[in-house]
Amino acid sequence: MSIKAYAYILFVLGVITSCKKSVDSPSNSLKITLDHQFDGQPFLLHENYQNELGQSFSVDQFKYYLSNIRLRNSTTGEYWIEPDSYHLVIVSQNDQSNTINLSGLPNTAFNELEFAIGVDNVSNHALDHLGALDPANEMAWNWNTGYKFLLLEGQWSDNQDNNSPLVFHIGLDRNYKSFTFNAINSNLKPLNFNNNTSEEITISVNLAEIFKNPYTIDFSTTNSITSGEEMSTIADNYSNNMLIIN
Repeated sequence: MSIKAYAYILFVLGVITSCKKSVDSPSNSLKITLDHQFDGQPFLLHENYQNELGQSFSVDQFKYYLSNIRLRNSTTGEYWIEPDSYHLVIVSQNDQSNTINLSGLPNTAFNELEFAIGVDNVSNHALDHLGALDPANEMAWNWNTGYKFLLLEGQWSDNQDNNSPLVFHIGLDRNYKSFTFNAINSNLKPLNFNNNTSEEITISVNLAEIFKNPYTIDFSTTNSITSGEEMSTIADNYSNNMLIIN
């Protein structure tokens, strides 16, 4: 075979491969914005807030894992599952919002969004991960193998204006909380992808819900949870109404 003929074959194979790749990997994307609030007001670090009992507090650090994002078509049962789906969400000093960008979504429609707060059982019992699960992110326990699913640290003031630490580190498998949003239980509208489609979803994250409903948290008796059964009290609260699709 001549060099010219060989080069032509390589060119044709390249074109076929390129076309196949464009068909198999449509350029559809989904932008998920997490808008952190406190009962309808923008949530910012170091600002003063009040819980349900009128106790004043501020937050110095707030971060959590959002994981295992999936989209589902409830009619066909088709799923799109984000690979290696672990996102460490960190509220910064000057910006209460965070963005998660998903790409490579197939040409189809979805009407359900699923994800979890926490790290699933498979990944929660090993600390050799990189990326969002890298122990260098300071979300791994130093007394147990596993991760803090949600971390909130700050301070609160009693009636005499005495400041005391506020520490909530929530983890353990039983506190892995899954969420499903659709048109029935939220404002989620169908997501229709068809080559180069960009869709957006905004999720309001109301931090006030961490301390109320179903359990009202009294900082005078509950101001530090880093282990034990009390973790589930906080996890049950934030899995109730903390996340709402606008």
